[in-house]
Amino acid sequence: MSKYPEFKQLQLAQIGKDILAYWQANEIFEQSISSRPADKPYTFYEGPPSANGLPGIHHVLSRSIKDIFCRYKTLKGFQVKRKGGWDTHGLPIELAVEKALGITKEDIGKKISVDDYNAACKKEVMRYTDVWNDLTQKMGYWVDLENPYITYKNEYIETLWWLLKQLHDKNLLYKGYTIQPFSPAAGTGLSSHELNQPGTYKNVKDTSAVAQFKAITTDTLLSKYGEVYFLAWTTTPWTLPSNTALAVGKNIEYQIIKTFNPYTFAPVQVIVAKDLAGKYFSEKNAAADFASYQAGDKIIPFEIIDTIAGKDLAEFGGLRAVGNSSPKPGPRFVQISYHPKGKKKSAGILPHVVIVGKGITFDTGGVSLKRPYEFMTAMKSDMAGSAAALGAISALPYFQPQVQVTVLMMLAENALSGTSQRPSDVITHYGGKTVEVLDTDAEGRLVLADGLAYADINLNPDYLIDIATLTGAATLGLGRQHAAMYTRDEKVAKSFSEAGERSGDRVWHMPLVDDYKEALESPIADLSHITSKKHFSAGSVTAALFLEHFAGDRTWVHFDIAGVARSESDSGENPKGGTGFGVRLLIEWLTSLS
Repeated sequence: MSKYPEFKQLQLAQIGKDILAYWQANEIFEQSISSRPADKPYTFYEGPPSANGLPGIHHVLSRSIKDIFCRYKTLKGFQVKRKGGWDTHGLPIELAVEKALGITKEDIGKKISVDDYNAACKKEVMRYTDVWNDLTQKMGYWVDLENPYITYKNEYIETLWWLLKQLHDKNLLYKGYTIQPFSPAAGTGLSSHELNQPGTYKNVKDTSAVAQFKAITTDTLLSKYGEVYFLAWTTTPWTLPSNTALAVGKNIEYQIIKTFNPYTFAPVQVIVAKDLAGKYFSEKNAAADFASYQAGDKIIPFEIIDTIAGKDLAEFGGLRAVGNSSPKPGPRFVQISYHPKGKKKSAGILPHVVIVGKGITFDTGGVSLKRPYEFMTAMKSDMAGSAAALGAISALPYFQPQVQVTVLMMLAENALSGTSQRPSDVITHYGGKTVEVLDTDAEGRLVLADGLAYADINLNPDYLIDIATLTGAATLGLGRQHAAMYTRDEKVAKSFSEAGERSGDRVWHMPLVDDYKEALESPIADLSHITSKKHFSAGSVTAALFLEHFAGDRTWVHFDIAGVARSESDSGENPKGGTGFGVRLLIEWLTSLS
């Protein structure tokens, strides 16, 4: 029985040579293939290196890792065929050839023919083939380099085309977007490998640039300002084409400034951090006359319109989620204000009432389709809350009640499309509260929540009211003669009940049952918008409890007018169709505050 050789002095270099010689003499690599069954194949294509550069220690490490998989499969009984190759494409090869020949891209076809240029490139890509082959052998890397695949040969290129076609035919290709470094000199995009080439980065002196980013004002606090642009400072303007979003600091104050574009001379409104405004706008220009400004004037007038915190620029998450299925025209946040004649200056002493109206212009139920489907035909009246609020404030100039009124109309279409919100989505409402969506057909409370939070944070109301066609449960409980009213203020509840009796828009004070609050608990968000716990069946009550989370500590009243906003037949004072419920009630109550 032969024994393993004993090494009394460890000479690793010589041991390596001896083992390599033994492998070659006994064709160990070849036998590892021939001794395995052909019906159990495992084919390995090496990710090919570029032979126009010298190998380094990182190539030894990567090849060692590759070889582990092949040897493991061999030990498992597979016939492992390893195919080596050479990467012959890429900018480094072109640049090396152009440097060696003293030419540029523009010289191809002029100082040198295309054929000669291609021949030079083919020679360049194989410059260090012998060095690579020597390394392959010395490190004991088993891969077939006798018949390598070469990426510039047609059989390789056309094979890739064929593979891509198979992926395309199976709908496995998709269009994606990424930030792509670009070389103006080479006229092409750059890979990460190419960016690591020597001389890619150079320290240069350059000036900074200020770019304008047009703000999306829909459904944000910016909507009342019209067209407005963020100013952003950068020292890397070449990255601007790939920017897809601009972040604002939550605790940074920003100023909205009316001025003129210094390059186009057109009127413009811009947003800039308050602390940096002085770097763009000289204080001496604040007194300049807008009317006398001429294109090209050195002194550009400006006026600070407003100051706003970054946190106030948050989107209305609920409104956007509901209206996301209808991008044209998309959801809308509408704010309308009323002040009695001659009272704007003393507005602070008048009671301020904010009315938030649900304006779902059509409701299919979204992903959670409304059933039975004939119910959809009546959903053109799902905007009745906003309609009532609009009708009431439109009449106030006639009655001139001594009260400030702000109406917030939360307008969207709850339809079904590929961009619809889905059950299990988590959305962030105005103010930062997160909500788990369990049913897309309970959309009204989502848009109202944004409006209530906005009013609480920004408008400082003395009374905060919302009105909506919200739940079928309200109709089941009260029929079509009374609206459900929820509030914790007994005095306000009584005043609305009396106003309802006088106007004919009658309401019934319903309880806010605190025991039901646990019905809105969510394991993944601050709360869910409906209950998933079947033993809570008071849908109108839980809807009101949900909305209460967004009303802050205000004197808040919620009207669920699902049963009274629409009449199925001529009944008493209500003709068939939309009833206009809420207009008379709100006018009667608002005038009583005077």
